[in-house]
Amino acid sequence: MGQMVKDEVFERILENKERAFVLTNSCTPESILTWNDVERYLNDNTHNTEITIIGDNKQKKDVYKSTETSGTPSDVIFDEVNNGSSFILNYMERHTKGLFYASNMCSRIHNMYVTTNIYGGIKNNSKSFETHADSQYVLILQLDGESDWTIYGETWNGKSNEVVCVNDSILTVDFRYTLQPGDVCYIPYRRYHKCIPLSKRLSASVSADYDTVRPENYGNWFGLN
Repeated sequence: MGQMVKDEVFERILENKERAFVLTNSCTPESILTWNDVERYLNDNTHNTEITIIGDNKQKKDVYKSTETSGTPSDVIFDEVNNGSSFILNYMERHTKGLFYASNMCSRIHNMYVTTNIYGGIKNNSKSFETHADSQYVLILQLDGESDWTIYGETWNGKSNEVVCVNDSILTVDFRYTLQPGDVCYIPYRRYHKCIPLSKRLSASVSADYDTVRPENYGNWFGLN
């Protein structure tokens, strides 16, 4: 199970939780989540309340077109995706063994509650977010396709009106890197960042929530139903 995400990834986080980095060929996508898994998930209407469509390149609070009612049929979701919208599958940390493993390891390292969302799109112009920051420590696992990531040196000050940086030219670039399948990227708490999908892509975002505490019983994959 350790081959799902290499130990070096977690060792690097432990060395310095505030340092962003990329490690290539450090996870095994097929053991984490595949497009077949995604298709089965999207086709199952019981999950529709956990699927979000990114319809535009704006602030997070404006872009979510959420399928918040269980009555939203799968074909409506597929139409949105086929028309170029990206999708987010929320709360996927226990959906596969690979996702559970990565989430559990990050939860141990940060001693925080971890949620894992899947980001994907089937076109090279699928939408993403503008430069923004998150109130989490984030580990990105690139599962398919290419995505161009920019990590900036500046940290968000916590003011809600500044969580998105509309003019990122005022920021200092820490590094830019095009993630390939199997690459991982670590983003520290509140660091500004931006992702531009370059192709059909699929990635997992493993997020340790800063204001939470790891549950005493995080769970055991083999004990899950």
